[in-house]
Amino acid sequence: MDNVYFSKTVSNLSVANFEISKVMMYPNPVTNYFTIEANSEIDNVSIYNVLGQEVLVKSPKSNSTTIQTSQLSKGVYIVKTVVEGKVTTTKMVKE
Repeated sequence: MDNVYFSKTVSNLSVANFEISKVMMYPNPVTNYFTIEANSEIDNVSIYNVLGQEVLVKSPKSNSTTIQTSQLSKGVYIVKTVVEGKVTTTKMVKE
């Protein structure tokens, strides 16, 4: 084994400014609807199934929205919410 070097240099992999949006989603597990609330205007809400397929999209343009889920099958979904350009993802269980 040749050319093995050791260094005391510390690499910083942190992010200087990590911002998340303040999003509340309830109830979870969901039956026929759920509500999303945010401190700012909600630009877009997308719901994906476990295969990654987008199954529902809504652009509420308000701080609160109620989304009907009666057309969705029982299972686990990922809800992607965009508020002021910041993306939040949440797991949702449909009963």
